[in-house]
Amino acid sequence: MTVSSDGESEAQQTVDRDPVPNVTLLELIAIVSEYAESERELLATVVYMVNGGSVRLCGNFKGARFDLNALTERQPSCAA
Repeated sequence: MTVSSDGESEAQQTVDRDPVPNVTLLELIAIVSEYAESERELLATVVYMVNGGSVRLCGNFKGARFDLNALTERQPSCAA
């Protein structure tokens, strides 16, 4: 067990934090879409929340993270 400089143990610090909410990807998108002003803002917010650990995905996407490198490599081509 480790004790921090203010005398609290790691276990006590963990108990004091708010738990990370578990949500499905559909629930997260529905909630964020109520406040987002564009699809771009919606996607950026969802990716930020999931990758940053603000929320934890459950259901079909349990534990998933977004690989931003994979998203930028596949640029859509414009058909003439």
